[in-house]
Amino acid sequence: MVQPTKMWLGKSVDVESGCTTAEAAKEEALFQELHKEVRGAAPSAHLPYALRCRLERFNGASRNRICSMIRDGCSPLFVACKKGNVEIVEYLISVCGADVEQRGQYEVPDDHSVHNVTPLWCAAVAGKLKVVDTLVRHGADVNSVSDTGSTPVRSACFMTHLDIVRLLVAHNADIQRPNYNGGTCLINSVQSVELCEFLLVHGADVNAQDIQSKTALHYAIQEHRFETTRLLLQYGADPFLVSRYGDDALQTACLKGATEIFAFLVGEGENAGPAFAACFGKPPTSGVKYSPERVASGYELLGATFLDEHHDSHKTLRYWRKALDVRERHGLVKAPKARHASSSPSSSSSTCDDRGLSVHHYGGAREFSDRAELEAASLDLDATRMQSLLICERVLGTAHKDTIYRLMYRGAAYADSMQYQRCIDLWRYALELRVRKDSILFCDTCFTAQALVKLYVDLFQKQQQQVRGTYTKLC
Repeated sequence: MVQPTKMWLGKSVDVESGCTTAEAAKEEALFQELHKEVRGAAPSAHLPYALRCRLERFNGASRNRICSMIRDGCSPLFVACKKGNVEIVEYLISVCGADVEQRGQYEVPDDHSVHNVTPLWCAAVAGKLKVVDTLVRHGADVNSVSDTGSTPVRSACFMTHLDIVRLLVAHNADIQRPNYNGGTCLINSVQSVELCEFLLVHGADVNAQDIQSKTALHYAIQEHRFETTRLLLQYGADPFLVSRYGDDALQTACLKGATEIFAFLVGEGENAGPAFAACFGKPPTSGVKYSPERVASGYELLGATFLDEHHDSHKTLRYWRKALDVRERHGLVKAPKARHASSSPSSSSSTCDDRGLSVHHYGGAREFSDRAELEAASLDLDATRMQSLLICERVLGTAHKDTIYRLMYRGAAYADSMQYQRCIDLWRYALELRVRKDSILFCDTCFTAQALVKLYVDLFQKQQQQVRGTYTKLC
């Protein structure tokens, strides 16, 4: 059917809404007043009686149009849900017919990113339990997703709103559904043991992996959540699942310096034995079944982390000595690695040590193999730092992001202390590893190359200034 044009209607009419221009203006003015009242409403407040009377003079379709108008990316209902004004929410839905699925713009306080979400999602994140209950009773979709694929229950988990999670799950919210990055409700809940247990009891997949192939166990360990780690293992979390970078539970604990969790995993430490016995019914000191080589390498990597990340050389040496204890107890020597072919034409096999690690980049340093060598290295802080880099390369491999990051970090420290050649050696090696791992055009590779080129340029400029100064003095 052909829509009538304005000239045949006799009055100025908005074709889409079917109301006259004068009526549309009245609705717009009332919307502005409504929006202002909702924004400024105190907790538990009602809309003013006069405003409600004016709204109710309009028919249902008009009230619906007024409540559907948008200002600053949000409808009146969306604003009321965010603020937690349950009485206003109830009125807008019941009397004005506001759409419970009409989306609005929600700004995350932490990073100020803006997302397109439903009123239920907004109320769940804001922790407004009564509003969530009201929206659910009025038929809001408990499994609606944001523009990042996150459901209301997943976002409530992130904010640790257990009461809201319980309510949503009771109304069939899907706790298995991840967001577009694979993050699940359980992954979002590692900061709360009680919340994790609730999800696990209700069937959450304890080994679900996100886009980085990390599980909830990975996140619990990297955040040093000891009790959550125990709980996840009790419910069958696999400590041998690896992330995209090849980190399992033990390696994650080493890289993040989670000493209590590390001791728990290897079955050593004050509470490790009883804790595992309580979790799994295993005999004390059992831990996860790691080989002695894994445990020794774990101690070595943990020591390297304390040196590079926490600048604590005392703990570093303590863990390295524990690694030697394990190696001596089981008659272990450090496992050899394949020699790394360097892209530098001047390099040769003579620049590798007997374990296959390139030593030219580390100033000729070789990794300690016994107590005498460790004690000798401990007397020189720079030698200790080189030991840390050698350990990282051997245990993590040259493709691991932490190996390359620590090379870059140590090189920058040398540059700050004007040891430019040491910096150049490490950064050139880091660039070689990035090219081998990704490509010359990869963003991280370009960043490394840019840093190295900038260092060369700075050195050249300093040399030129020195030459000019010398020339000026001679003249």
